[in-house]
Amino acid sequence: MMFSMITTQFVLNYVVPSIAVVMCNLLFLAPFKAVKDAVKQGHLGDLNPTPWAFMLGNAVGWIAYSFYVKNLFVLMSVLPGFFLSFWFNVCAVKLQYQDRTGRKMKDTIVSYLHQKRIIQF
Repeated sequence: MMFSMITTQFVLNYVVPSIAVVMCNLLFLAPFKAVKDAVKQGHLGDLNPTPWAFMLGNAVGWIAYSFYVKNLFVLMSVLPGFFLSFWFNVCAVKLQYQDRTGRKMKDTIVSYLHQKRIIQF
């Protein structure tokens, strides 16, 4: 009886939270390949970066909660996700800015060349 209670406590206090840490980190890793491919291609394409902002805010909230309840399992389940979602957001901003400035620069150059009568439409 005592052994099964110790085993139950071990499973509930360490095994199940460890599985939750792995599952949470896999959840945060879900968009990784798509973001990596978008960075390689140089544009977002059909990717919607809005959820990544919410991922970052969610991670910040859970990190604060983990410090409040002093639970290392909660912290370890969200801390890698915080860094990943921060990277996702930085990549999204870079790609959106790159698309916008690339188009603007192209339009500016074409307008300049047209004004100087180097090219005709």
